[in-house]
Amino acid sequence: MEAALKPLSDTKPLDELRADGSRIGEKLRKVREERGFNLADVARDTRIPLRHLTALEADQYDKLPARPYAIGFIRTYCTYLGISPNEVVDQYKTITYSLEAANPGVAPEPFDESRLPSRGLVIGSLVGLVSFIGLAWFAYSHFRQDKETPVVAAAPSGDRAASTSAVVAQQAPPVLSQSSAPPVSATPAPAVAAPAIATPEAPAPAALPATAAAPATGASATGGLVIRALEDSWIKVSDGGPVSLKIGILKAGDTYSVPSVAGVKLTTGNAGGLTLEYNGKPLASFGKKGELIKNMPLDPATLAARPTQ
Repeated sequence: MEAALKPLSDTKPLDELRADGSRIGEKLRKVREERGFNLADVARDTRIPLRHLTALEADQYDKLPARPYAIGFIRTYCTYLGISPNEVVDQYKTITYSLEAANPGVAPEPFDESRLPSRGLVIGSLVGLVSFIGLAWFAYSHFRQDKETPVVAAAPSGDRAASTSAVVAQQAPPVLSQSSAPPVSATPAPAVAAPAIATPEAPAPAALPATAAAPATGASATGGLVIRALEDSWIKVSDGGPVSLKIGILKAGDTYSVPSVAGVKLTTGNAGGLTLEYNGKPLASFGKKGELIKNMPLDPATLAARPTQ
């Protein structure tokens, strides 16, 4: 099922590469169509812009972003399709380097040192900049100091000491101590009985209804379903809609526990390379090696009806 991606050993113009069937985009498109994927779904799952996927499958490399970003898109796309990205990346590098060698472009204009500013102009500009920063800082500090300094109204000469004490009292917080506490008067002030105010008693809070016990964590809607890989197999586990729970290559010997989501479905390109274990019991094989299975339901009723090995 996986298309053979043979790296180029020599440099060829783009027209010749398209003529001899070495197009990267054509091979990626064929693998995608064999998997049964729509290009818009691939763009949604991989978060690669649709215009870049379209340009890649059309071998329009001039419409792709810079080479590092394009290589990242190719690796992500190949991993999504379940093919090795190394050979595709090597082929992409060979093609793009060949195109750059065939079209070297226009040589850059020689650098003219006479266009540089003079040394005196540079020094003068730096001195002016430092002076401006210093003046701005001085003005800001002066303005801030004036704003924070309290203004005291002028008092008569006889009360100057009292006004000074008032300013100090405003600036400094009062400090209470035993020595500065005012003396207690010998004659206590007559006690004034406060009028009694009847306060209604607050009603007792109503008993809260008992909350229902939370469901036990770890319960699986699929009843403990485990996917085990007998050999490297590409799988896609979805919720039956647009959300992908697991997508990629499941290595031989690895397992994947299906999460507790209702309506789970399985898509794989190698049905014979996988086994399903339901409630600890292996189920009968559901396909042959290399067989494509799309959106197979994994609900408990379907799995319970499937025979065991």
